[in-house]
Amino acid sequence: MGQLIDRQRWLQGAGKDHAALVDALDAELRRRWHFDLEHRRWFDAGRSGSPVASVIRRNPGAEHRILKFCTNRQAQELRHALSTQNAFVRRHLVEIGDETIVLGDDSCAVLMRVAGDNIEALQSLRDLRAAERAVDYRTIVASLIGEWNDLEPRPEPRTVRSVVGGIVGPKRGRALRWIRKTAPRNLAPVSLLAGEAGRWIMPEVFVGRAHGDLNTRNILIPAVPSVTSAGFQLIDFDHFAPDAPLARDPMHLLVAMALEEFDDRPAQRRDFLKAIVDPDQEGISVKAADFVEVSRAVHAACAAAFPESKGFAGHWREQCLLALAGVALRHTGRDPRTKNPEKARQWCYDLAVAAAKGFTEIQKKRKDSIPRMPAPASDTAETKIIDRFFEREALTDRLAYGPHGVVSVEGERGVGKSKLIDVAIRSVPAKAGVERAPRRYHVRHLDVRTLVELIGGPAQEGSGSALVQLESVLDRLGDTPVVVAVEYAENLLDQTHRIDDPDLADAFDMLADEPDHRVSVVLETRHGAVLSAARPWPDDTVVVPALEQDDFLTLVRDKHPDMGGHLDALPVAARRQLWEYAGGNAHAGELICAVVGDAAVMTLPELIGSLHDNRHRPVRHLIEVLVPGLPQRSQDVLRALAALRTPVPAKAVTELVPGAQPSLTKLHRQGLVLRQGRLYWLSPADAKVILDQVPKPDRSQLFFDAAEALEVHEVHDPRSVSDLRYHFAELDCLLDAGEYPSAVELISELDGYLGEWNCSTLLRQQRERIRKELEDPALAMSNESALGGIYVDLGRRGAAGIAYGNALKLAGPDAAPGVLGRLHANLAAMEWAANDIDRAQSHFEYAWEKATEAGDRDAVAGSITGLADCHRRRGDFSAAIDRAAEAFAAATSEDPARAGTSTDGRTAAVGLAVRLSRWNAEQERRDEAHKWLEKARLLAESGRDWHRAAYLDGLADLRLAERLADGEVEEAVTTARNAADLARRVHDGAILLQARTTLCVAHLRAGRYPEASREIIRADRYRSRGRHLVVHGLLALTARLTGDRRAGQHFDDLLEEAEARIAADIGMRDTIDGRRIDSGPGDFGARHLRGFAQCGLAVDGRGDVEAAVETFRMTDLPRRPHAPGLVTRLRFLLEKLDRSGGSPGLLGPAIDALD
Repeated sequence: MGQLIDRQRWLQGAGKDHAALVDALDAELRRRWHFDLEHRRWFDAGRSGSPVASVIRRNPGAEHRILKFCTNRQAQELRHALSTQNAFVRRHLVEIGDETIVLGDDSCAVLMRVAGDNIEALQSLRDLRAAERAVDYRTIVASLIGEWNDLEPRPEPRTVRSVVGGIVGPKRGRALRWIRKTAPRNLAPVSLLAGEAGRWIMPEVFVGRAHGDLNTRNILIPAVPSVTSAGFQLIDFDHFAPDAPLARDPMHLLVAMALEEFDDRPAQRRDFLKAIVDPDQEGISVKAADFVEVSRAVHAACAAAFPESKGFAGHWREQCLLALAGVALRHTGRDPRTKNPEKARQWCYDLAVAAAKGFTEIQKKRKDSIPRMPAPASDTAETKIIDRFFEREALTDRLAYGPHGVVSVEGERGVGKSKLIDVAIRSVPAKAGVERAPRRYHVRHLDVRTLVELIGGPAQEGSGSALVQLESVLDRLGDTPVVVAVEYAENLLDQTHRIDDPDLADAFDMLADEPDHRVSVVLETRHGAVLSAARPWPDDTVVVPALEQDDFLTLVRDKHPDMGGHLDALPVAARRQLWEYAGGNAHAGELICAVVGDAAVMTLPELIGSLHDNRHRPVRHLIEVLVPGLPQRSQDVLRALAALRTPVPAKAVTELVPGAQPSLTKLHRQGLVLRQGRLYWLSPADAKVILDQVPKPDRSQLFFDAAEALEVHEVHDPRSVSDLRYHFAELDCLLDAGEYPSAVELISELDGYLGEWNCSTLLRQQRERIRKELEDPALAMSNESALGGIYVDLGRRGAAGIAYGNALKLAGPDAAPGVLGRLHANLAAMEWAANDIDRAQSHFEYAWEKATEAGDRDAVAGSITGLADCHRRRGDFSAAIDRAAEAFAAATSEDPARAGTSTDGRTAAVGLAVRLSRWNAEQERRDEAHKWLEKARLLAESGRDWHRAAYLDGLADLRLAERLADGEVEEAVTTARNAADLARRVHDGAILLQARTTLCVAHLRAGRYPEASREIIRADRYRSRGRHLVVHGLLALTARLTGDRRAGQHFDDLLEEAEARIAADIGMRDTIDGRRIDSGPGDFGARHLRGFAQCGLAVDGRGDVEAAVETFRMTDLPRRPHAPGLVTRLRFLLEKLDRSGGSPGLLGPAIDALD
């Protein structure tokens, strides 16, 4: 096995805290590695928290390596930086091998190799500066900024606060405490970070790949025989970020160089400050000329890093100043390596002031006035919080001033996220200068319907699109402030940190897109569970760090009256160990008070020793220590609450533990039990630890008893998802108790409510848990079929196909025709949603056959309607119209068992009549179109709002088709708006999409481009990928007409979607009974929109119009569909697109190809 060669040499020059790292490395080498490591030198004098050394790896030969001690997360960032294999990375970043030596739960040693293995020829920039050897700073910085980012700056909109706050990072708390202590008169840097100035939005912040902690110690340069600056190597890049402000690295380098000379050149400190801010300003002493030249070279390199990018230099100076303010504040919060750290901190803050002043002056020239930072409000008991000023300010600003929508608050378990959110919400009135506090709600689960219920009151009866309901509620609320805080929001995310529920993701997008509301959803997530699928809102995630030592100890003192004495009796080093081993975790601090002060399970010194061995899991360990030492009744209360899983009144606990109330009160005071009003609960993480301590047989009985207790508290006439909270908790208890028959009954009861509300997806996890436990084939088939529908709603086609396939196997070929018909109808709907029209048609045909055998007229009408849609997609209008007419006859047929047309029959009939009107209009058979629309009107007159909405939608579309040529579209606009209003009332996204599409085209015809853009943006949220491609086309066109720079991306996306549909348009299918039918491809709509996208690229100068000409000719189809009405509308859109470019007439050949 391996070892460290000459341990004493390893310790020479190492930091005082690094002996443990060296020992851990030696032990790990001896245990499982087969090479030795010989120490050569420390690159960082061994003083950083993650020291870096030059070493020789011997096995048996000698290979030079760089060794870095770091956390596992830092190691991941090192590899992340290397994942972009461009020329810069290959030439200038040290390589990481496969040898990562794990040293503990969160520490490791990484071995790296420099390009060419010439490590002995490398010297740090710091050493070269000390030796006064010439270095080409311009070459290094220009390469670092430009070449690392492929000579292409990436502009993004960012708020000032997000830029500065992202740079200051975890040093914010310490910087603030210093600012509080010194009380400087100039608070301009604080205003950029947490005040009103921080809300300024910079439209084009240049971002990209950045080192993150660039200084003279982590730039290595070949120096033998001469200095070769162009061959520099970067080490220690564990602060890498792929989207950091590009000004950060060069400004950090300048500040680091100035601090290195802080002690040696005290007379030039002010000159250094001036030179960093502006090396060309007057009044700088000639004694600082060398530093001035370095600063000038760095600034010049920055401005020249992207020579081909227009506008880069014009915005670069203000971004350097802003980054400089952040870097200076970051160093204000650090421990400077100077003889007088206090003077160094003051210098750093003065530098931040100068940078903020320069930045503000530039902004003042661009704005009429500069907003001033509001005076800080005095804390009350409700708004007092320890060491969370910057986080509180960032979140309070967001909730008070916007942008409203979704914000993520991230932090380790127990760090105090919930307290921060609560305090921020309560601080909004003082921050905004208003009396009205936001309505606030705290939930542990969120779906769209629940969101609607929380912010808008009980949802309306019946099903429909919850997304449409949300849109209506937002309009109704106006500027009413509402905050919904979601605890444990990581449960909403999938493994890629994206929202698992697509409807909820769409709702979050709506909150981001709709400008005139003040609804905020605060997602409380554990560290690392950042919402990555959200829109790039101007503000970053609010990260809640661990408490600093002083604040942690203050919390412990304040929590229990006896803890002050216990702490005072400890040596200073032991108090630091207590904070370190507890990870600065606020919840751990509460538990320490309970262990030592209340239960007296251990003395504080004993607990510190115990935490030392469990410092990677302090909260869990403290609970494991505390609970067995509590009185038996308190233990029983905790176990009962852990099993109950949801906030419950004291009565529910006393049903499991008689006489529980005094224990509940005491446990809440100790911080073990959470309470809001009359409800008590445990955090899920604490509950898991407590349940893990219960023996498995006792645990099953505990879950069973908890289920019975929860049943008593169920809402028996639920009107909302929140009313089902006890039902869901009971269901989980039954599943954990193994009571599967009872669980199936409860799932069936819940599905009755959720199905009516379009929320059946909320049962996904429970249905998945029970699928292997069902012995009855009929129950198993029903569960698989339900899962298939859930997966379709969630967009998981593969899982849906498996579930439906399982259901068919369980049903067997001899199942009742009605059962087989429904299963194949479900499969058809799944394939249709996935744009696999061939398979959809085969399943619709079989479903039609089985529905006919079963005598189910509504199912027959539904299956034939599906077939009609398949024919129309292929451009076979004759077959489509015949099938739709047949379906209409089935839906409206007289039946002795019916009293006239049933509700379902009327709904199907109105929808079919509108279809037939639209399809005839697309054939320019206007008389037939009006005839079918009249049938829809007659049915709608005695029907409901949905029927009238569908009729008005069809009428608006027909009126637009008739008046598109002469431009008299106001009747179409009025009708479409009425249809949209009714569609919102009945929560129908499909009608809303179509009505807003009609409105968009009508506004385009009238020349009202902003109105057209607004309508199609609001329509697009109800469109599934690959469907209604014309909506995406209109989105691209209106973006171009309104100057939206996203137009090009919309055309690219449209082309991709259209080509995906064309690729799936095979025209060959296998029927269910095994016959193969070859009808040839026919998706003319996808080809129309592919041609439209190609025209958009041609207008942008990124494509050839001949590609669109070829597409519009449709030579790959066996026949060219006849749809003159659609061609007329497409020609109108192409003419608009043609006139939007710089070369009118460019699209003439493509337009002619439509004929």
